[in-house]
Amino acid sequence: MKRYTVADKQRTGTNTTVLRLRPSEGSRAIDYRAGQYVGISFRRGARRTPMRCFSVTTAPSDSGELGLAFRNGGAFTTALAELSPGSRVDIAGPFGEFTVSRDETRPLLFLAGGIGITPFLSVLRDLDGRRNAQPVTLLYSTNSLQDVPFARELMDLAKRNANYTIRFLTTSVPSDKQGHPLIIQNRLSDEVILEYATTDTQYYICGPQGYTTAANETLESLGVEEWAIHNEAFSQSSKMTIAGFAVQKLVYSLLGAAIVIGAGLFTAKDLLKFSETSAAPSATSQTYSTGASSAATPTATDTTSQNTTTSSATQQQYYSPPRSMMS
Repeated sequence: MKRYTVADKQRTGTNTTVLRLRPSEGSRAIDYRAGQYVGISFRRGARRTPMRCFSVTTAPSDSGELGLAFRNGGAFTTALAELSPGSRVDIAGPFGEFTVSRDETRPLLFLAGGIGITPFLSVLRDLDGRRNAQPVTLLYSTNSLQDVPFARELMDLAKRNANYTIRFLTTSVPSDKQGHPLIIQNRLSDEVILEYATTDTQYYICGPQGYTTAANETLESLGVEEWAIHNEAFSQSSKMTIAGFAVQKLVYSLLGAAIVIGAGLFTAKDLLKFSETSAAPSATSQTYSTGASSAATPTATDTTSQNTTTSSATQQQYYSPPRSMMS
């Protein structure tokens, strides 16, 4: 867990906040890769919040700073958006494998839906900073062109980097955007993908569940091999799970099981010692009074302490993006 400080806060669009975090004095920056996410928690009054996870939008080379972007909606994101510059937060991680290897030279096709643009922004910034040589195409599906997250920066990246191709996909194009070279008036389809894909393209998909399901089905229908498809499970304000179980609930369940098992062991010991006492009272009386209490109590205390620590350290969660008017 690393301590960070809110360095800057911006509001973009109607309900999106972008936070820029810097390591607090005496705390080292997290070493992350573009496309990964981190957990964040902070104090709200006298209490510390649970930990939630959000994708990092900055590039690893960005002076140790972390950029997080999220839509304001739930209690957690609303409170997070209310943090002022100078506020302290705790950061855990990094997590995730939605990354591009530095040895990768094949063409990349990024399929982003809605707020799933966030990890791609980190990857695009990183590849641009490293002067990547392979072609990179971003097909960004959005419901509306009126308020597209990071639209201006994405267009600037496309202008600056000759290897980048950026396209915004939407079914509704306002009259003043008709014929815009970066806009495709269509949903993601096999025809659109085939226009930008090659035989050795690597596909990266991130967005709401409905979008990722449709994107994967489209690639499957085109005969794309599984090894060429990379997915990021994405949901803002959903707790990270292990095999379908929420981490916090899993820890508490294990703690409860440990208590039940511990109680059962105490009962079994008592029954055994009672039996021994009945058979030889003088020989077992000293063993029961000195051995059972001294051996069992520390074990129960250690188990409870360990699980409590694990519970505090493994609360996780997710993230989201900001919006900028497209022009």
